Amino acid sequence: MFRPVGATRRTFSVDRGCTLLIAVILTVPLGGGWTPAGCVAQAGAPRCANSHATVLASEPFPPYLSGASSAYDVADGFVLVFGGLTDALTPSSLSLEYRNGSWSALSGSAATPPGRWGASMVYDPVEREVVLFGGCTIAACGPTLSDTWTFSRGQWTDVTSSAGSPPAARGESYFAWCDLLGAAVLFGGEAGTTPFRDLNDTWTFSAGHWTNLTSNLTGPAPSARFGGGMTSLATLGPLLFGGVNATALLGDTWEFSSTPNSIGWTDVTALVGGAPSARRDPALAIDGNGGAILFGGYAAGAYDADLWAFTAQRWVSQPNNGGPPGTYGATASYDASDGYLLLFGGVTSGGVTNGAWTYHAGAWRLLNPAAPFNPVTPIVIGLLFAVFLAVVGAVGFSVRRRRDRALAAVFPPGVPSDIREIPTGSWSTTYRDPIVVGVVLALVFGLPVSIFLGALVLGARAGAPAGALAGLAAVVAVLLILVLALVGIAVRTVTRSIGVSTPGVVVRRGYGEMRVPWSCLEPSPLVGWKRLSFRVTYPGKHRPTNAFLATYDQARAIVDHPSAPRWTLSPGVANALGRPVAMVASATALPSGARPLPPPPPAGGGSGRPAQLRRCPKCGTLANLRARFCPNCGQPFPNL
Repeated sequence: MFRPVGATRRTFSVDRGCTLLIAVILTVPLGGGWTPAGCVAQAGAPRCANSHATVLASEPFPPYLSGASSAYDVADGFVLVFGGLTDALTPSSLSLEYRNGSWSALSGSAATPPGRWGASMVYDPVEREVVLFGGCTIAACGPTLSDTWTFSRGQWTDVTSSAGSPPAARGESYFAWCDLLGAAVLFGGEAGTTPFRDLNDTWTFSAGHWTNLTSNLTGPAPSARFGGGMTSLATLGPLLFGGVNATALLGDTWEFSSTPNSIGWTDVTALVGGAPSARRDPALAIDGNGGAILFGGYAAGAYDADLWAFTAQRWVSQPNNGGPPGTYGATASYDASDGYLLLFGGVTSGGVTNGAWTYHAGAWRLLNPAAPFNPVTPIVIGLLFAVFLAVVGAVGFSVRRRRDRALAAVFPPGVPSDIREIPTGSWSTTYRDPIVVGVVLALVFGLPVSIFLGALVLGARAGAPAGALAGLAAVVAVLLILVLALVGIAVRTVTRSIGVSTPGVVVRRGYGEMRVPWSCLEPSPLVGWKRLSFRVTYPGKHRPTNAFLATYDQARAIVDHPSAPRWTLSPGVANALGRPVAMVASATALPSGARPLPPPPPAGGGSGRPAQLRRCPKCGTLANLRARFCPNCGQPFPNL
């Protein structure tokens, strides 16, 4: 069915299914979440009004299928779709019901046909049941099946053993009801044996039994073929078109007829006027007005999107305004209860699709394959996002507590007697710890990713702009609530005040505090907007691994404290604080463990930091040796 002409018969075209498959893999863990119209959620899965229909809520619905079989079940009043090849190249055994614009997955039958694609299906109005025969069990078609099943009142029944000698196993054969014979007519197909064989035998199925008519036909039969289309005509016998054999695509038209004196096939290709081009795997079904509709197919490496009507014994090209894209391997049936042609599934240039279209009075309409919106999906997405944030916060909190304990171990216990508190004065001066970093990362990366995945699940699966917008709006609403919660958490991490004392600096937050001994603290050379950063080196570490922000007033209190080490400030920091670059050593002894800068080297050389400074000849400000201008007055320095 899906093998381009000229390719070996055991190959399969998978060049356009990867993107869709990746999307399914990414989004299935998020919960799927669509419920067809007419269904209500019950324990385990949504349940439809009819007792034998259950929705598979963890998968896109209806699923992505090509090569499925369908027939309108007059007795039960719905279109039955069975089997098909999934986008993962596996044959499906799912039975679908399409009724009044809603999809349902049928379950509850005591027995179900094994998974297959390319099976033949027709409705038997005499026995009031759907008949299914044969099909392909792997993507390359072989091996094929020869079993016969009937479907009635929601139940599948295997009638293979009671149907007499059946046709040989085959897939992609032609199957249609013939009012003139009161029987279903089966023609051709592909025998999935090694080597593959194209068939041109003719059989009928009536009253539960198979009959081989091949030797009783009057005149020639169509050439051996598979993968074309055949449907019933109201006043004539079945109409057969196209297909493919081992060497070429076919575009001929045949009619099957029966009279008291003859029974057989008639080649009407020369009588039907301009006909569709040669192709395989088109969708062909009755139109409800005594004629037939043909759409799509595959030919010469192209996906056909043309539309033809067979009326008054002639093919007539029809406009395909706003209709489906080029598709092959779709299945079509006339829905008598709703009064339109239903086209479902197939393969497009974008890969296997689950699109469902209706055609009536010359107009196409895309159905929403997943109709009503299920709010469970955005809730699941929001909960997963919340769990992610909780894990990030828990890890950050654990790291921070471990670091705080390490700092507290070298800081005297209790409240220092000489501590001086400098309030922050603004909640915007934040303490940069793992929790804040985690919250920022979650907002920067987690929020867009969650919105994207939510739009993918709820929008791309919806099949309609309204569904996409509703889904995206629900996801955004859930995530906004989470963002508000995150803002509240972030506010709790704000630095409320900074205290300076002889042992070191105490950073007080919304909850808890960080005690930093002087030996573990140094100013950063960078200047922020109305704040400075101080780097913290934890005991046992050789480089700073954390930092906190301080206002200019707090920073001045830190660098001016008598117990502070003799830091060398960057010119930018010194200018911002109004302090000299090299701080004068304090007369007060440094606390135990403090790290004073080394003394300046002797005149004439050395590598100490003071030797790398120069004094402005105009204002006397110290500046870096490589500076070209004074950071205080702007006086240019002479080149060294």
